[in-house]
Amino acid sequence: METVNSPKTLAEHPQEHYQRKLCPPQKCDAIYKVPMEILYKIFDLVAPPRTRDGVYALLIMTHVCRFWRIALINKPQAWATIFATQDDRRSFVETCLERSYPASLEVTVDARDLAPMYPSCTCKMDKRSRFIPNGDNPCEWHFVFELLIETRHLERVHALDILFEDLYFTYEERVQLASESCQFFNYLSPQLTLRSLSSKGSWNGQFTKLNNLTSFIFHNYSSEIDAESFRTFMLNNQFLEKLFLKRVRFKGDPNGPPIDLPKAKSFSAHYPRVPFSTIFRIPALCNLSSLLISVDRRYGYERFTFSATGDDIALTVETTRNRLTEVWQDLTGHAQPNIRHVRLDNLEDLPPANGEGAVATTLFTNTQVPHPGDRSWIYTTLLPGLTARSEGA
Repeated sequence: METVNSPKTLAEHPQEHYQRKLCPPQKCDAIYKVPMEILYKIFDLVAPPRTRDGVYALLIMTHVCRFWRIALINKPQAWATIFATQDDRRSFVETCLERSYPASLEVTVDARDLAPMYPSCTCKMDKRSRFIPNGDNPCEWHFVFELLIETRHLERVHALDILFEDLYFTYEERVQLASESCQFFNYLSPQLTLRSLSSKGSWNGQFTKLNNLTSFIFHNYSSEIDAESFRTFMLNNQFLEKLFLKRVRFKGDPNGPPIDLPKAKSFSAHYPRVPFSTIFRIPALCNLSSLLISVDRRYGYERFTFSATGDDIALTVETTRNRLTEVWQDLTGHAQPNIRHVRLDNLEDLPPANGEGAVATTLFTNTQVPHPGDRSWIYTTLLPGLTARSEGA
């Protein structure tokens, strides 16, 4: 009988060998009487299925015993999280793709910091050429991304994360390759949800073609961003849960009706470049009941961190001009938040501006401040009108 003993051998076998419905060995040991559902639960606890390390742990567990191997190979969902990176052998990615059939796939394409030549690598390509698929040179250590475009795999991809940051490409090449890759997958797979995009470089108009991202990380290291293009992008991606903007500067007028981000859970930006309430607002801020506000001025600017203690939302704002209430008003669009409890940390270095306390009192009506400790002067000076609870309350 033909046997399959290694990932390398598995990758060389046709489709039916990955999904053979073999019966567990007929033995009397207690381990062979454990229900498959319990065994799969153990596998999930030992090897979290949505991490790269977890996938490699699954590979190790297939070599524990034949019973485990059969159980794992015949559970497509266990292999349905695909990581195509510069550190993964082509045969390993292909093995995961085959074993996961016919389950839907969640794929992470990581093209950050393209690696130098591996000791086992024999191809003579430069770094950029090794990233681009090349049918004449299917190197084991490169071109893993082209495996994903095979129809039998691509039609199963329903979620995709693309991480693309590399110093060996120009900024324009980085943005262009990343956005073209996104469009390529979206075009061939209509059911695909492109979940996240991380990019460093200059803004590219092709970003406006992206829809329904849940995470967008953008470091702007070049020219100003066209304001109209940015607004179009935001309108197409109003369900962002995470938004990180760095060195954002606009060319043109960014003003217009604020765009709601109803699902925003994490927001970070260098703040003084633009008043973001002219572009978007985060309604979730007005629904919070508890809030932690802290300030960090170690690096020469004020870094405000808003963290909800009972809700999954955190905001970080870096500024050199704005004060606490001004920042808060800008993010909420001057709406009245439903805050009931506030904790203030590290505000000793934030002297209140004239009139700031009065504005804060309006913002945080009927709010209690728990655990003031020895910083109670902050609440009466910066936020008068708040009820400060004692340590024992």
